[in-house]
Amino acid sequence: MNINNVFVDILDLHPSRIAVYDENGNFFYANNNYIKAYGIEVSEKESLNFDKIKPYEVTFEYIKSQLATSKSFSIQELEDSILFESLFFYTTSKYVIHISSSITT
Repeated sequence: MNINNVFVDILDLHPSRIAVYDENGNFFYANNNYIKAYGIEVSEKESLNFDKIKPYEVTFEYIKSQLATSKSFSIQELEDSILFESLFFYTTSKYVIHISSSITT
C-alpha cells in the first residue's frame, strides 16, 4: 500500500466532512462524509466546483477574500438541528481545504 492510499483511508475514516478545492474553486477531492452530506456525484467531479455544490450560502470568491487577510476562515451553519463549524484554509500548494465538523453537544 502506498502512502497516498494511507492518507485517503485516514481522511475517509475521519468523522468530519473534508474536501479539497483548487484555487479556482474546482472540486479536487472529498472524503465519504462530505460526498454523502452534499450529495456529490463523484462521476461528475470534473464539472463540479464549490459554488455548484453550494454547501453554504457564501461563494468561493468570498472565502478567498477572507483567506487573503487571514490564515483561516470559519463559519457556522445549522443543518437539521445540528450545528456545524466549517474551517477553510490554504495548503502550501494553494489548494483550499474545507473541514466541516459537528459542534453540537
